[in-house]
Amino acid sequence: MKNNKRNFIIILVLALVVMIFSLKNDYHHIIESFSSIQVWWLIVGILTNIIIYHLADAIYIRYYCKRFNKKYSLIDAIKVEQTGVFFSSITPSSSGGQFAQVYVFGKQNIPTSYSASMLMLSFISWQIILVLFGLFVLIFNYNGMFRYFNIGFSVVLIGFLINFIVIVGLFLSAFSKTFHRLIFEKLIPFLSKFRIFKGLKNKEEKVENWLKMFRVEFRYLLTEPRLLWRRLLTDLFKIVVLYLAPFFAAKAIGVDIGFDKMPLVIIMSTFIYMITSLIPIPGAAGGSEAVFVLLMNMIFGAATTSVMLMWRILTYYLPMLISFLVFSNVKEIYKEEED
Repeated sequence: MKNNKRNFIIILVLALVVMIFSLKNDYHHIIESFSSIQVWWLIVGILTNIIIYHLADAIYIRYYCKRFNKKYSLIDAIKVEQTGVFFSSITPSSSGGQFAQVYVFGKQNIPTSYSASMLMLSFISWQIILVLFGLFVLIFNYNGMFRYFNIGFSVVLIGFLINFIVIVGLFLSAFSKTFHRLIFEKLIPFLSKFRIFKGLKNKEEKVENWLKMFRVEFRYLLTEPRLLWRRLLTDLFKIVVLYLAPFFAAKAIGVDIGFDKMPLVIIMSTFIYMITSLIPIPGAAGGSEAVFVLLMNMIFGAATTSVMLMWRILTYYLPMLISFLVFSNVKEIYKEEED
């Protein structure tokens, strides 16, 4: 727990550093924007990005777990969801979120195999929606994007391709034994020759066991289409809410932006998350802010830095703070420590 608090403090320090650099060149404009907060739109931003966004996930967790435990409550689900939010916020590439959730599930007497299956479904669903959403935007707005930015577009394509390769690789792992052999007989031995992947050979057994479990669980999910479709619809809803966050952030600080700009905000948000998925830093700190200013400048103009700060507060810093407070009071964890 001490390490978690330390990481939390480090993130807050990074946030302070980013804020200082953001304020350095646009101090007066940012102070002016934040001094004229539109309370109604701030409430809308908090409701959508902090309450509704996370509650949607908790509702699905409860729906899934009630199949195993009829007494599983929404409060239990919120504890798990918020634990995932906190650890995803403080670990590189959000890598610690699901491991922490499996731990809390265990304390709630949900078998590891069951919780791992649900979290695997969540990962698959999120990747599918992310890729399909990105593909839709790229196809129908390809020409328009070159009018707005050139350098960023190539990075967007790289981000999209990486996410696309991940989802294709997952499907191949589930259905193709040839692909499975290719990974362990060709790819891992080849990558192990390079220093950066030196320890990969030693983790071969863990990777193979994970892929086997994934194959079994994924095939099980295909026999339960309601679970898959409900998860896909939940993630589609969450992504739309997440991608509209800059719009609500702008409205909250009084930026005059019409509802006709919503589609463009969603498009740019899609590209922001494709790019920042490549940044292996907790919360993509620093990178997210820079990419936001680069891509959103054509929408918000002089107010872009102010909007960016409100956007990060609504989508990262405030959810991280709330999830930290929730996690710090998850009795299932501290009961064991006291014993």
